[in-house]
Amino acid sequence: MQVKNGIQDKAAKNGPLTRRQLQRNSLIAKARYVVERTFGGQARWFNAKTLRYRGLALAHACAYIIGYGV
Repeated sequence: MQVKNGIQDKAAKNGPLTRRQLQRNSLIAKARYVVERTFGGQARWFNAKTLRYRGLALAHACAYIIGYGV
């Protein structure tokens, strides 16, 4: 599996983004929104700012609780 670059482009001073860069940022933002929303919810509701590092099973459990409101 090949890892793709998922970092959004940033405009430099006096150098706006090109149309292609804006389109690429939009595509990245659609996938990134879902992930950021999940980790943001974990940080707010469970004060779990380092949950990602405690183990995959616990992260999945908390994501399930957040997603389904159990």
